[in-house]
Amino acid sequence: MHLSLLALTLFAGRAVSAIPLLQARDVQSATTAANSTEIAIHSGDDFCLFLPPQPGLEVAPYEDIGKPFCSKQDGVPGAEAFPEGFITVAHYEKSETYEQVTGYFDRTKYGLLEDDGGGQYDNHGNGKPMGASCTGYSFFVSMIEPSDNRFCIRCCQNTADCPTGRSEYGCLRIIPGDYSQGDNSTAQDSLPSGQQDDRTVSAHSNGDTDWEIPPVERSFDAIASVIKVIQTELDNGTPLDEIQTYWTHFLNKLGDQFPDDSHIGKLQDITSDFNTKEDWEELVKVFGNSDASQHQDQASW
Repeated sequence: MHLSLLALTLFAGRAVSAIPLLQARDVQSATTAANSTEIAIHSGDDFCLFLPPQPGLEVAPYEDIGKPFCSKQDGVPGAEAFPEGFITVAHYEKSETYEQVTGYFDRTKYGLLEDDGGGQYDNHGNGKPMGASCTGYSFFVSMIEPSDNRFCIRCCQNTADCPTGRSEYGCLRIIPGDYSQGDNSTAQDSLPSGQQDDRTVSAHSNGDTDWEIPPVERSFDAIASVIKVIQTELDNGTPLDEIQTYWTHFLNKLGDQFPDDSHIGKLQDITSDFNTKEDWEELVKVFGNSDASQHQDQASW
């Protein structure tokens, strides 16, 4: 297998910058220990989100030191109110085992960046930010997507309702709900327990064979992103022929977007006859990032 040689060629072409990591260190040193790591959901007019600790920062590099903002001043201890006009649409839903708010914001009200694909806050492991929690619930997951002015947050009693390992899928697939841009709304107990999770897990069952290409300047960045999706598909037991179909469609679209990149064609040739789980695991191993850098990929490539 020539995967290692091809991967090294691609790796050699990427520009890795330490500047965002140094900036994160400076911001962290300026962030006081008094900042709360708690958020809460009470209604569409009374909820909290984590945001970067200062205006003008990308989301992903600063997930560990996210700062709580709420609809109301001190919605949780130590939180600030959302900037005036920041939340533009908020749709509230509640089931027997979780509460959620999905909607949109105006990134300019907090200086978030138009080309920032965003990041994820959750309480998986040590939490992002460290020690993060949602009042009254055991688990939570939230995403902030400045490039689309979109946000989502769900607080859950069960881990199945709050999947945290698929941040590259974004709000629309991780937290299904109302993403219309009309008036705010409330759906009290509108969904039976577990129904939303079923929709998330079976996201491919409708015949969709597309893995989205994130907004990137280099093909390698898109490949590094979808590699994490492949690992998730393998973990979920997705049939290998389906993975091959998704991968082929992804590379075809990537080739259309980057017609001068010969590496894409080479990668298609190498992976076209993949027929074992070990083949795909080797691909993940070669191209995948370490756990320590997964949340830095939007800023460090």
